[in-house]
Amino acid sequence: AVGHYGRVDYPQALLPVHQTHEQAFETYLLSNRNGFHWTWTDRYRPFLGQRGKGTYDAGYMGPAASIVHDNKVFIFYGAFCGSHSKQINPNPLGRLGPPKHTAIALTTMPVDRYVGMLAGSRPGLLATHALTFRGLKLQIDFDASLPIDNVSGGHRGGPQVRVSVLTAMGDPISGFGIGDCKPMYKSGIHEVSWGDADLSDLQERRIRLRFEFRHAALYSYRFIE
Repeated sequence: AVGHYGRVDYPQALLPVHQTHEQAFETYLLSNRNGFHWTWTDRYRPFLGQRGKGTYDAGYMGPAASIVHDNKVFIFYGAFCGSHSKQINPNPLGRLGPPKHTAIALTTMPVDRYVGMLAGSRPGLLATHALTFRGLKLQIDFDASLPIDNVSGGHRGGPQVRVSVLTAMGDPISGFGIGDCKPMYKSGIHEVSWGDADLSDLQERRIRLRFEFRHAALYSYRFIE
C-alpha cells in the first residue's frame, strides 16, 4: 500500500514481507523522497509485527492504503491467523493457529508518528543539519507515556524535552539555550518557548536545532505561523 500518510510531502509504503522461518508475514515501512528509490525505515524491525499464537493476525497482515482523519492515521489490513504454508505444522516455534480464520482488522495512531527517536533515563541529544525557516514558533510532537516511564512528568528523572537553537556552526545563540527553554513533560504537540526570546527574529538565518530529551520518543518538529 502506497500513499501520503500525514503532513509529509513524499510517499510512504507499507510492505508485507514473508518471514520464511515462521511462514508468516509482517509489515515494514518504506519511504520515497525522490520519486525513484525506496528506502527501508528499519529493515530488521517490522512496523506492524506479529502478536503471537492464537491472535487473529498471527500469520498474515495485508495493509491497504491508510486514511488520515482528525489528526489520526487509520490502517485497515487483511488479517489471517494461520501460516502461509499448507504443510502440517510448518512453524517450528508453534506461534500460529490453524489456517481457518480471516478478518478485516484496523490499527490507528496519531498522525506523523511513524518513526521516532527514543531516549531512556540517560538524556538523548539530537541536532539537526543547518537550516533556514519561515515562521513565528517552533512546534514539536513527542510521547512521554512509554513503558520506560515509571516517574510522573515534572519530577526529577521523569520525561522531559528541551530545545536549544544554535548557529549553523553549532555555537549558542543568546536567549535560546537549553537553560532558557521551558521544559516540556507531557505527551502531545507543544509550542517551544525560551522566556522573552522571539524565535521569529531568527527567520532566514541559518541555524541548527538541538534537542535534549529523556524518557520520551521525539517524533517531529515544524515551524508554524
